[in-house]
Order: sequence, then structure tokens, then C-alpha cells
Amino acid sequence: MKTNKLLLSIGAISALTLPLSIVGYPTVKHYLNNKTITKNPYSLMMKSDVTPINYASNTDILDAEAKLKESISKLEVAMKKAKQDAINYKNIALDSTKNTQVVLSSKVKANASKDALLKLKKIVESYEHDLANIKQKSKQKEIDFQQAQNTRHLSSIMKNATIINQGNVKVATIAKEINDLEEAKLQVWKLEEITGVSLPEVENGTTIDEVELIANSNGIITVKAKLFSKYATTPNNNVEWKIKGKSDALAAKSQPPKKLETKQEKAERLTREYNAEVDTYFKIHKEYNKSIDIVNDAIRKKRAAKDAFQKATGADKTKKEKLLEDAIKDFDKKDTLYNKWFNALETEKKKLKTLETKKNQSKAELRRPIISSLISAVLDSAWIVDQNNKTVSEIAKEINDINDIEKKITSIQSVFGILLFKSFKTLTVKDIILTSSSDGAIKIEVKTFTAYVNNPKRTFTKIIYGKSDVEIHNEKINNEFDSLLRVVNKMIDNANNSNAKHSNPIDKNNTIPKTKVVNPDKKNNIVPKKDNIHSTDKKDKKTKSNIGLILGISISIITLVAIISGLLIWRSKRKKK
Repeated sequence: MKTNKLLLSIGAISALTLPLSIVGYPTVKHYLNNKTITKNPYSLMMKSDVTPINYASNTDILDAEAKLKESISKLEVAMKKAKQDAINYKNIALDSTKNTQVVLSSKVKANASKDALLKLKKIVESYEHDLANIKQKSKQKEIDFQQAQNTRHLSSIMKNATIINQGNVKVATIAKEINDLEEAKLQVWKLEEITGVSLPEVENGTTIDEVELIANSNGIITVKAKLFSKYATTPNNNVEWKIKGKSDALAAKSQPPKKLETKQEKAERLTREYNAEVDTYFKIHKEYNKSIDIVNDAIRKKRAAKDAFQKATGADKTKKEKLLEDAIKDFDKKDTLYNKWFNALETEKKKLKTLETKKNQSKAELRRPIISSLISAVLDSAWIVDQNNKTVSEIAKEINDINDIEKKITSIQSVFGILLFKSFKTLTVKDIILTSSSDGAIKIEVKTFTAYVNNPKRTFTKIIYGKSDVEIHNEKINNEFDSLLRVVNKMIDNANNSNAKHSNPIDKNNTIPKTKVVNPDKKNNIVPKKDNIHSTDKKDKKTKSNIGLILGISISIITLVAIISGLLIWRSKRKKK
């Protein structure tokens, strides 16, 4: 009895699986045939050429570059095929042994290859356009990001600014004095003077354009600064900084401020002192020269007295000895005079050198921000004049390989259209280094040395954007494409003309007679073979379909056998009862 129930259960389950197998198989088959693996777009970020200066380090640009690169590869293949098909058509057209069908087939193939080539060219152009738009947006984002960084840096400099040497002067008086200055540059210098903070008027392309100070009785000065960043989406940016000083009540109880020199006043004073010291130096030098002449005269007299003493005899020698002693004493006296002026001159030289250094330092402090602004402005105007189908890495290598700084500056001028200088006042350009990345970004680093200032070494940086390696390769292919298309068109035209002259079935207008044309590939009912890859795919699909059908039939047969067996056993048992 248990056996009968088991067989019946198996039969029932099999009967249920039969329709499920029939319905489910094509569904699963369709899923497997159409399943694709989705690539993670962020995996492109693992490219080794992504660097801090790489403004294309986002998936949009990397994807656009990948599409363009892929389409260029397809275009290169199509170019080779179009050329080969055009050559074949030309050769067949010139061969009088070939029949009309072969010539026509070759012509159709050549024209089809040419049409496919033109379609691919349009695809490449669309990807070019997309990449250019995305890069422009990315470049704009980086400029805006740099603007935000500059703003934050300037604000961090002024974060804890306080008024030094305020004395009994109210903050309102200080604010008015700065507001009354006509130029923003002078206002920035005055802010540096009252706070002791070094505030650059130009910070990586961001300039302090306007400054307005508002003071209150609590000793707080609010600085409203208008910043300007060229090429930013919003060039003008308003910021506020707070400067702490004494309240009006506290200032009233304080002593008057000490008179502090400005940088300009200090430079002028040290220049006056240096010039006065130069006058003193020349006076001492004049006396020193006189002492040299006096000593030389004393030496001559001393030698003459010595010679006279050696030649004299008797009473005359005693007399000459007295003259020699007087000459020696006179020389010693004049030699002391010489030493006096010599020592005075040496002391003056040291004093003059010290004053010259101080004078140069004060002037260098005044000039440094001006020269720095000048270099920043020059770099800000840099652009790649003509990339000439060179990648930025090739440009960087060519310039970096130049050892002579003057030749390197000349090369920079021709490539980037800017005129740098080897030296200006106390600043000297020591080296220029270029760094590049495959997306077309190139960083210029100008390393400088300024004499007589603290922290004399300073590097100026500018990032310029040229064409990426993919775009340069695309330009080369475009040039080859134009040349190749002319060749292909010429070969096809020559073949057409040859057909018109030498092939009887083709008339003068290069048309085909109205007779049924049999495709040579279909002769004797032969089906043309498709591409091996597609053929294999079709065979695989057919094999899968056959296996599925066999499995379905097998399951159905097993199910029916199980049901019939169960019924027969059950019936025989029932009869026995």
C-alpha cells in the first residue's frame, strides 16, 4: 500500500513539473542569452595615470574618452577595409576576364565599405564633441574649486588678525585712514602694516579688488573685501574678515602709539643712510690714498738717508747717522698715519656692507609682492600656442630636457606664448619644471630665488589644459581619413570609368541592363557563410534549444510511465481484494 502511494506521489509531482518545464525553459533560456555584466563606472578611477593635476579624474570624462578611443579603433579598421575593398574593385574592374556579376558584387562591397566608413566618422565626430563639452565643464569646475580654495586661504590668513601698536587711536580712525586710500593695493599694504599679517594681493589667480572697513566702538573692524577670479563661473566673490582691536573706552586710557615706520619709509631711510655712508667711505678712502703717498715719500727719504750713511766716513758719517735716525722716526710716524686710515677704511667697508644689505632687504621686501604679482600674471596668460599633434607629455619632456635656463625660457615662450625673465631686481629664476598627464593637463612650476629676504625660495605654479592623448591620436586619424577617402573615391571612380569603357553589360551611363542578376554567392543554392563568431553563436543557441526539447520530452515520458505504472499496480491490488 505504501509503495502504491509513493508511486502515485511521484507521478503527481512529475505531472506538475511537465507544464513548468515547458513554460520555464524558454524563459530561462531567454534570460541566459540576454544577461550582460554591468561594469562598475568607478573602476576606471583605478587608472594609473590619474594624478592630482588630472582634471579629467571623473567617470564622465573617462567614459567619454573610452568611447572616443573605441570608435577611433573601429574607424582605423574600417579605413583599412575600405581601402582594400576599393583596391579589389579597381583590380577586378580592370580584369576583362571577370564577368558582370563579379564586378557588380565587388562594386557593391567597395561602396558599402565606404558608406560604413563615413558612418563611423560621424560617430567619432559626435564623441569628439561630447568629450570637448565634458572637459570644458570639468575645467570650469576646477577653476571654481581653485577660487574657493583661494578664498579659504585668504580668510585663514586674516582669521586671528589683531591691531598692533594701536595706542590711544580709535578703530574708527584706523578704518577711515584705510578707506581713504584710492587703490586696493595700498589698502592691502596698510592692512599688513596695522596687523603684521602678510596678505597677498594676488593668490593663485584671485585678486583683492576692493576693500572697505567698518569699525564699531567695541574695537572690532569688519573688513569687506571683494575678490576677483578671472574665468570663474562667478568672478566676483565678497568675503568678510574680522580684525580685533581695543574698544574706544580702552583706547582712551592708553598711551599714544609708537611711531612705526612703514616699509616704504624704512626703505627710504636706509637708502639715505647708505648714501651718506658711501660719501663717508669716499672721504676716508681719499685720506687713505693721501697716507699712501705720504708713506711712500717717507720710504724714499729713509732709503736715501741710509745710502748716504753707508757711503759717508769720519765726521761726515756721524752727521749722516743723525739724518738717518730722523728719517726712520719720520717714517714710523707716517706709517702710523697710514695704519690709522687703513683701519678706518676697513671699518667703513664693513659698515657700508651692512647698510647695503639692510637697504637691499628693505627694497626686496617692497618689491617681492610686486614681482610675485607680475610672475603670477604672466603665468595666468599662458596657453598652448600650437600643440602640433604632440602630446603634452612630449612637450614636457622636450622642455625638461633643456639644461640651460635661458634656452628653457625661450622654449617656454614659443610653446606657451609667455615671456619670463631669468632675473629681475633681486629675483632669479632657477629652474622651470613641467609635469603632464594623459588627459591633456600640464603643470608649469617656476622655481625662483629672491636675495635679501626671508624664505628666499618660492615656486610659482600654473596648470594649463591642452588636448588629451586620445584627442591627439584622433587628430592624426582624421588627417589620415581625409587623405584615404580621397584615394578610395579616386579608385572607385577609376573602376567605374573602366567598367563603362570595357564591360559590355554596363552601358555608358554606368547602369546595369534590366536582366535578372544572380548573386554569385547564391549560385547552386549555396548560402553565403556569415562571420564565424555569429555562426558559432547561432549553433550554440540551436544546441541549447535541442537539449531543452529533449529534456522536456524525456521528463514527459518518465511522468507518463510513472502514472501508468501506478494505476496498473493499484488496479491489480484492488482485484485481489
